[in-house]
Amino acid sequence: MMPAISSLTISLVVVRHYSSDIWGVIVGVLIVQQITTGLLNWGNKDYIQKALADFPSQIGHIFTALFLERLVLLVAAVAILYAFQISEYSLPLILLVIGHFTRQSFDVLILQKRLFVPFALIESLILVTQIAFILQSNNTSEVLYIMAFGALLRGALPMLWFLNQFKAPKWSQSHVLLSGGFAMIAIAGFLASKVDLLVFKFLFESKPALLGEYQVYMAFAWSIQALAAYFASPYVPHFYRLAEKGKLSVESQFMKVGLIIVPLAVGMSHVVLTMFFGFQFDILTVPLLMVLGFNAFLLTPIIYRLYAMNKQMLVAGVIAMATLVLPLLIFSAASFVELNLIWSIFLVCLHNSILVLVFHLIHAKQSLQ
Repeated sequence: MMPAISSLTISLVVVRHYSSDIWGVIVGVLIVQQITTGLLNWGNKDYIQKALADFPSQIGHIFTALFLERLVLLVAAVAILYAFQISEYSLPLILLVIGHFTRQSFDVLILQKRLFVPFALIESLILVTQIAFILQSNNTSEVLYIMAFGALLRGALPMLWFLNQFKAPKWSQSHVLLSGGFAMIAIAGFLASKVDLLVFKFLFESKPALLGEYQVYMAFAWSIQALAAYFASPYVPHFYRLAEKGKLSVESQFMKVGLIIVPLAVGMSHVVLTMFFGFQFDILTVPLLMVLGFNAFLLTPIIYRLYAMNKQMLVAGVIAMATLVLPLLIFSAASFVELNLIWSIFLVCLHNSILVLVFHLIHAKQSLQ
């Protein structure tokens, strides 16, 4: 959660200290970074969590082997970004990718060992330092370098913390291949959550402020959805081992948490958006963010049930199809109405809700087989 909070806080500082236009330009760079690191993540967290349930004594060897294989992918990605100069801010983009790759690699260990407090404090100190430098910066490039070096620090510190977790890697088969099902799910899900930004980046090319505002709203929406994964993660390895009665009990408690967390998170989000970002309050954004938040608490247990059935590729296929449908939905709507903030969030909300319904139908069908 802290990386998302850091990103939102920096967006607040940039919007208030500079403008929504400048943040819109930075968002264009962050889209490339997020897609690259989303691909490089390669289902890392879900694969390691499943390995914790199946091979707890081998987790250090598995973690190290997968990290080294993904490191090769990182080198290839950096070479591509450098060779093709995908962004005019190429160097800070590459540094952002390296920092986020490293940080993501250790998220699963932070969750496993429940080291939320020390790492939240570390991230908070880095964030305060970044903000102090951003307030003294003069241009977009300097802001991006400050964000990049913060990302590098966020990656380096957990790596030093968990050095003792690295064990001699053991390969009977490539872990990148073994984690392929989880990777396809992670990549498809990540792209599904970012393809809207790519489409709106194209549609709002002449309106960077609108793109920046949309990104901020959706960052809050996805952060609220991420709360579902945050609360579920420590229990995932145990969930795989539970009988049906135990799973139902966990799911019941999970939904009760959602009923408390989502309204509070949506309310706090709107306080921040209106009082700190200075965005105009629109009552229609409240139910849209509520639906997006509750969708995550409805979907997360179904996804883990399908994982338990070894239906990872089925999950990945459905999400991939949904990723293709979303741009079609947005472009179709854009041909009939002039898209604004509310219409844009509504289309993503509608798409997300249909996806939740589809997965519930799929699980019901799989359970009958």
